[in-house]
Parts: sequence; structure tokens; C-alpha cells
Amino acid sequence: MADAPTPKFERFDDYIYVVWHALTPGWEKTRDFTLCDLDVMIGRNYLLTSHNHALPSIEQAFTAAGKDPDQLRKGPASCAALIAEVLTERYLPLA
Repeated sequence: MADAPTPKFERFDDYIYVVWHALTPGWEKTRDFTLCDLDVMIGRNYLLTSHNHALPSIEQAFTAAGKDPDQLRKGPASCAALIAEVLTERYLPLA
């Protein structure tokens, strides 16, 4: 993780940029706690994520939002919060 930037939150005129660190897929089996970056851009009408791995956090949040259409109606910031919640829950077994 030496090349990973510090998690951050930056506000721009038309969007918010966030960098979170996510546990890489499969860590539960290997106990390899490698992190990867999850870059998120939150605009008025969009949510864009960028990551080097297929992240269970994104997939789980997408599935949860699909089961609750009201989640999508709440907008991109609410969906980003859902991703953050799921991403954070993946750390709980480490506590």
C-alpha cells in the first residue's frame, strides 16, 4: 500500500471527490489485508467510481440499491453513503 494516497475528501464547484481505501477481494480467505483505492466522484446527477479490483462493497451496495428503488431516488450522495457503509462493514471482522 506504499503507493496509495491518503483517504481524502475534496469539494469542487460541480462535484465532490473522495478517496477511500477498500479491502481487496478475498482477504477473508487469505488474511492478506491489502488495500486498494476506491475513487468516487459525486455530482448533482451522477456517481462515478474507479477502482482496480472488482470490489464486493460496490457490488453489495448496487444490489441493495436495486432492492430498494427509493435509495436511488435519494440521489448520488445517498448512494455514495451506502457504498461507504458497506465498505466500512467489511472491516468489522478485523475488530
